[in-house]
Amino acid sequence: MSTFPVDDATLGALEHALGGAFAVDDDGVHTVTGADMSVTALLDFLSGYDPAKAVPALNAYDQPLPDVQEYPEPVFTRDCVIRALIAEVRRLR
Repeated sequence: MSTFPVDDATLGALEHALGGAFAVDDDGVHTVTGADMSVTALLDFLSGYDPAKAVPALNAYDQPLPDVQEYPEPVFTRDCVIRALIAEVRRLR
């Protein structure tokens, strides 16, 4: 898996996304307020997330798992961000 980028532009985008919150309207529709996108949407964007690239996940016998898909390209998670930031702090020390 690729390492999450820790350049200034990416960290600024991450910080901005952390300032957002979800507002829920009367119909139950969630909308991000206070940021351009949620942290999850930002991580998907940085990962090059594309639902069309999803492939069926396989079990240990290489048989497709029903209703389970995975992405062959790296998808950043919050854990990726935390690990990258820890590594950057250690590097700077």
